[in-house]
Amino acid sequence: MSGWVISCRWWTEVAASASTNRHGWTIRSLTLIFAVREAIRTIPLEGQVLGIDVGWSTKRRTTGLALLQWTKEEVSWVFRRTTANLREREENLKNLVPQNTPLLGVAIDGPLAKNLTPVSGYRTADALFSLGAFQKRGSAAPTSPASKLHVHATRLAKLVVSLEELRYWTVAEASFPERISKKSIVEAHPVPFLSTLIDEERLPSVTRGRASDEFFCHLAKNGKLVLLLSGLLPGRSLRQDPSSVTNHDDRAALVCAITALCVVAGQYVTGGDSRDGRIVLTHQCWWGGSCTGTTPIRWAERELRKNLDAVREKGQLPNPKPRYAADVQVTCNGKPWMLASTQA
Repeated sequence: MSGWVISCRWWTEVAASASTNRHGWTIRSLTLIFAVREAIRTIPLEGQVLGIDVGWSTKRRTTGLALLQWTKEEVSWVFRRTTANLREREENLKNLVPQNTPLLGVAIDGPLAKNLTPVSGYRTADALFSLGAFQKRGSAAPTSPASKLHVHATRLAKLVVSLEELRYWTVAEASFPERISKKSIVEAHPVPFLSTLIDEERLPSVTRGRASDEFFCHLAKNGKLVLLLSGLLPGRSLRQDPSSVTNHDDRAALVCAITALCVVAGQYVTGGDSRDGRIVLTHQCWWGGSCTGTTPIRWAERELRKNLDAVREKGQLPNPKPRYAADVQVTCNGKPWMLASTQA
């Protein structure tokens, strides 16, 4: 099947978008089309990426693993769950991913710093996604060396690398400028990844601690996750529907895998700095619209531009100024996209 044959639902969405709020939505529709063209050019015909939702219970299987794979014809995913026990994590990764599999990318839901080293202060990435509208739409928690999320995310990233060193699998080299490791391992964050996909006027009210589940359900119900996958992997059918994924850890792991896919497709945005790490989102052409009706036309872009200045100048930050505030940046597909006003 030709790579140009994209889901009919996707083209219907583009056409509907262009007919409403004509100026802003036409721009968004055109950028979507160009993004899909880039994905067709970049994505291998067959491949697989790994997503990991970090848990730290030694008794309950709260660490979610998702292998997202595609062929020329279809897209599918499989899950495993594991505890924080190192041996069990390794066994479940091996049960999920066959030996000698070439992983094109890995995304882990937890803070990751350059060269997978410990973080010793407040990060710009956490600050960017903790201010303004992001506070009510699932903000990032501050990272510390003792943070269980940070500790276990780093351990899992090192486990991924060690399995390659043991020649169990291969992980693609990181060829993108925002890399934190020699291997294509990036930091995912399901909550802002999902919330930024939703139009501002349609954002559901969320319960504390359940933001990722409620955003996931909203996007699975309205078809946006299917549209995103259809745009990143055009010309293929989905073997499963995202709405069939009901477990919290499975959902988060799948979003992490999609995050890795965005990087492989060259359709991603990052926020943070080069030393303490960056949170990765999908390309802004997929982001939800702003309800203000003004430029910028995407609410997440509007908020990130404000937050950049707040982080750079400290402003009303609820925490100490991030260590590398002077280097804070939002990038798109490996190039600077937003700079604080004092950097411009």
